[in-house]
Amino acid sequence: MGIKQALKEARGNRSLRSFAREIGISHTRLDSLERGYDPRTGKSVNITIATLQKISNATGVDISTLVSEVEKQ
Repeated sequence: MGIKQALKEARGNRSLRSFAREIGISHTRLDSLERGYDPRTGKSVNITIATLQKISNATGVDISTLVSEVEKQ
């Protein structure tokens, strides 16, 4: 599936801004993570363990599951 799809599924029908607020990251960062690249620069983005931990805390998805999704990309 990959982290991009996992993030979109975790967000569900919540807005990008509200989900980003729940996680504790900016909505622009979340948008870049869901796209897999920064739309301002066109460069791919890397996700940190700290960000994965925030996502895990907010969604209840185990961090090891998120890490394995990152590794699939």
